[in-house]
Amino acid sequence: MRQVGFINIIFIITLLFVIIALGLLFNNNIPPTPLNIAIIIATAFGIFVLLKLVLVAKYNVSRLILAFVNFIGFMIVLIGTAVPFIFGFATINILIAIGIAVSGFFLIMSAQITRAVINTADYAREILIKLSQK
Repeated sequence: MRQVGFINIIFIITLLFVIIALGLLFNNNIPPTPLNIAIIIATAFGIFVLLKLVLVAKYNVSRLILAFVNFIGFMIVLIGTAVPFIFGFATINILIAIGIAVSGFFLIMSAQITRAVINTADYAREILIKLSQK
């Protein structure tokens, strides 16, 4: 029931975007070529999908962002371990490499902790659904 309400709100927001975009298109004397109208419709469809993903999906955007943060963390660790090989094994380079690698590990750790919190929220919702069905 709640999901249907969100879909209606998302559809109304998308429809308002199309109406405003078409109004701006015609008021600015831009010719309404099929390409311009197709761009507006494609953008509206993108807005609809993005809003549906953000408002309706179960933490899918958070999981996507966390996957990106985790990837960035691993890249930072790789950069940190490559510093001594690129710039030499001087003491300062090794200290810089350790600092970079540790910051990457902290980024990975924070992404994994956040993922665990999101999974816990998902499991709690599933438990609540099962208990309310009894």
